[in-house]
Amino acid sequence: MNEKKSVGNTSFQKKANDALVLDMLRKRGPASRLELAGATGLRQSTLTYIIGRLIERGVVKEIDAAPPSVKRGQRPIPVAIDDSYGFVIGIDLCRASCSFAICDILGRVRCSEDFDGRGIEGFEDRFLACYRYAAAKAEKLGFRLLAVGLSVSGVVDSANGIIKRSWAEGLTGFDIAKRLSPKMRHPLVVENDAKCCAYARLWKEPDSSARASFIYLLLRQSPWRPGDRQLPLSVGMSIVVNGSVYRGASDFAGEFRSIFPPHEGKGQLSIPNEVLASFGSDEEVRREAMREILSNIAFLLIALNPNELYFGGDIPFDAAWLSSVIDQDLDLRGRYPQISACRILLSEDARLDAAFGACARVLSSIYSIPAIGSSPSSLDWDSLFASAEG
Repeated sequence: MNEKKSVGNTSFQKKANDALVLDMLRKRGPASRLELAGATGLRQSTLTYIIGRLIERGVVKEIDAAPPSVKRGQRPIPVAIDDSYGFVIGIDLCRASCSFAICDILGRVRCSEDFDGRGIEGFEDRFLACYRYAAAKAEKLGFRLLAVGLSVSGVVDSANGIIKRSWAEGLTGFDIAKRLSPKMRHPLVVENDAKCCAYARLWKEPDSSARASFIYLLLRQSPWRPGDRQLPLSVGMSIVVNGSVYRGASDFAGEFRSIFPPHEGKGQLSIPNEVLASFGSDEEVRREAMREILSNIAFLLIALNPNELYFGGDIPFDAAWLSSVIDQDLDLRGRYPQISACRILLSEDARLDAAFGACARVLSSIYSIPAIGSSPSSLDWDSLFASAEG
């Protein structure tokens, strides 16, 4: 006999139960109170109380989908998250470009756009200009904003809101709570761009996310001149193991550096930057670069045995061309049978993954079930309810 969980009276238990039910509705879609009680292990009376409270707060709604001939009291009434409750912005900030996505509380993209930041110098000014533009766009559409996610290249301590190091932006120890949050009207979450892409993949497949193990390679091309800090081709990587984004001991997991000595000690690859500047237009340069990148990650594919290897960002090639590099140039699947089990895929939303992933990173925080002893957050449901009611 399965023992049912009880709600208790503590604020923590109420907060945890709210988060549990909302996350279940997010993953399952509309469900009756009886179905939710069975799925969560909560008593039906407890579940009914929670749903009533969430309906009062506007985040959950009843769906009366039965024909009028069926009386309301004769059937269970499904409930669902009200996708109009709130929205989040995800901003992908690069030296060469800036884009954003606006998603509803269920993670559906309602709007996406490139932001023209030409002529705006400095990381802070470019971000704030894009944020204000996107926030005004959301307001014009009638969207109530809950929070903002920022995708940026470099080493990021997301839990504490610190950009430890961003070579492209020239940042070290950048504290968003001190530098950006005071100039904003909404909570901000910052994350590494390749890790944002991993959150995007996990969010799109909630049913399999707990079992997902994959590597995501993010390729970025930028206009380049000698002396530029920004690389003509940058490679970001994220690693997901059993549904969790792996951060490493100090947030450096996924930082890509070739095992081959970089040209003049600069960059991520052994190929000179003046050659890599032709990655998008020169097939031979592109092939040479991809051979080096794939040779570097072959060991990870063998050691981690992931389900998939994704490519996203600026990818000027198709799946057939990539397979020719893997199978003909390097013969990776022939030499290493373990790699044959890994599906190698191009992301279907390659250019939007980082911006959408910044939304997904925020939503993952909102829907997370709090741990015992955890501190209150501006992104937990209680804080969002209080903000809405205030």
